[in-house]
Amino acid sequence: GAVAAAPRIPIGAACNHYVLGTDQAYRAALARHVDVIVPEGAMKWDYIRPKPDAFDFEPAAPTAAFARLNGLQLRGHTLVWCTPKPAWLNTLGSEAEAAREMERHIPRVMGHYRGQVRSWDVVNEPIAEKPTSDRDLRQGVWLRHLGDRYIDRAFRIAAEVDPTGERVLNEYGVEAARPQDKIKRQGLQRLIRELKDRGV
Repeated sequence: GAVAAAPRIPIGAACNHYVLGTDQAYRAALARHVDVIVPEGAMKWDYIRPKPDAFDFEPAAPTAAFARLNGLQLRGHTLVWCTPKPAWLNTLGSEAEAAREMERHIPRVMGHYRGQVRSWDVVNEPIAEKPTSDRDLRQGVWLRHLGDRYIDRAFRIAAEVDPTGERVLNEYGVEAARPQDKIKRQGLQRLIRELKDRGV
């Protein structure tokens, strides 16, 4: 009898919106070989929130349209990240101001992409790049004003906006065998355990 084909393993790729708009071979390769595209930068705060009172969804619009046109999943990247960031975020001076901006940003961005994005990198790369212990988090405006529970807060806001969507804690550099990668991996494992223990 005929042997059933093995199921296709879904594969994703970061998508540079500048190259997407100018390189036909790049577009063809994405359409042919991947199932999920992730905007490389166009959904980050730099692009979406260039000013405190301005939300600009145009940079990611071509990527979202390309995903729809080619039947690809669009992954949201990212709702909260310490860097890069627009300069105005550094002017936040209190816990209340930081909380207000997070609570304003996440629902607006997720709401804009409702029905297009079912998987969000809610918090991106929270572990310090070169940790010296498993408790070292990446420095930035959120940690400075909200403490390490900024991660809990971001996930809880995202869950309120979309209780059924996939919410991801995204990290890199945890796979290798270098001592630094081992510490980072241990830090990520500890963070995930603590988040789960707190019901996040």
